[in-house]
Amino acid sequence: MVKTFKTGLIKVSTRLHRFMGSDSDRHWPARVLETLETKYHLLPKDLLRLWYVRRRTISDKFKTDSIFIYDWASAYKQNLSIREYDDLYKHPDLLLYKGHILSNGEVRIERIRSN
Repeated sequence: MVKTFKTGLIKVSTRLHRFMGSDSDRHWPARVLETLETKYHLLPKDLLRLWYVRRRTISDKFKTDSIFIYDWASAYKQNLSIREYDDLYKHPDLLLYKGHILSNGEVRIERIRSN
């Protein structure tokens, strides 16, 4: 029973650590969470399951970041480490949303599959 409690506690603290932040933590880009909440009506409990991979694209005229939002909780359960786009490319079933963050801060996200 103690082992089960410890396992549950580790899972919860790992999720909370992502949002509490530290010097080495990444945070959600501006307006991405807002877009997910308003456009797709995700609740905070749904957002806890998600994380992202970001890829920067620079062209002659502008720079834009591609963002790929995946089911972090499912990856954790499957013991998968998603650190970059290539890791996510190997497991496309985890990908839920994709989009772009333009240089002016505008966020465009589309749903790939429902969670």
